[in-house]
Amino acid sequence: MPSLKTLLIIADSLGIHPKELLDIPLLKDRPLKKEFPKRKRQRSISKELAVPIKKKSKMR
Repeated sequence: MPSLKTLLIIADSLGIHPKELLDIPLLKDRPLKKEFPKRKRQRSISKELAVPIKKKSKMR
């Protein structure tokens, strides 16, 4: 791998940016945000818990 100074000399002679020699996209060429696929979330189903309701029994 050539040194950074050598890369600068080569890029200068070609009239390009040194990053183009390394095939690194410049910041202006990259999108600012990466598009990620959205996850399919299940709709929140109201789960009714079968908790027995204790009725107050009349004390006799």
